[in-house]
Amino acid sequence: AATTLQTLLAFVVHVSLVIAVFAQAYSSAALHIYGGSVLSEGEGPLLLRTYAAYIVFLAFNGVTECFMFACMTNDEVNRHNFWMIGFSGVFLLAAWQLTTYLGSVGFILANCVNIFTRSSRSFYFIAKFFREKDNATLSPLLWGFGPSITFSVVLSAALVVTKLSEGWLCCTGTKIAMHIGVGAIMFAAVGLVVYVKDRAFLVAMLNLYRGRRGPEQIPAPKME
Repeated sequence: AATTLQTLLAFVVHVSLVIAVFAQAYSSAALHIYGGSVLSEGEGPLLLRTYAAYIVFLAFNGVTECFMFACMTNDEVNRHNFWMIGFSGVFLLAAWQLTTYLGSVGFILANCVNIFTRSSRSFYFIAKFFREKDNATLSPLLWGFGPSITFSVVLSAALVVTKLSEGWLCCTGTKIAMHIGVGAIMFAAVGLVVYVKDRAFLVAMLNLYRGRRGPEQIPAPKME
């Protein structure tokens, strides 16, 4: 169960990070293509960039809360309802403060705060769950869902390159096509790094998928 959870967390974290990073440089381009300068020159790009970062929190929380609720007893679910009331209070307070100073972006950031607190609670429950099941050796696996150093470096480089491309090429005339081309190259580079350096992650995902169809498994090296 811990290995499956780790694999799912790794998958959603990798995918959501890629979305969040590329959205920083391509929100303006996407809005410009969709609605012209009316959308791309207003507050829209900033809102879209912020929401893309929010996706990282949503993805992580979705997996951890799903696992938590699947493992909870009825009494634990009832007690968790009180936690949800507290999380709602945190959200309302954060929304009040952040929207006052940051406007619409503040509302998205308040949601990030809310989801972060919920994820922290879920992750605490999961770690406690494995300890109480006398599977303490499985608990460290839960911390292996993060991206590798190589992936992080390449993704950071992609962020820098695409942001420079946005400043030089977006979003007028035919230059926007060149900007999209730069993004495609960097996206391919990130994908290549995952394929070469994070092969264990891909094999684990494939085994998880095949596990739903039959017993055939592919031996996988240890995930970093």
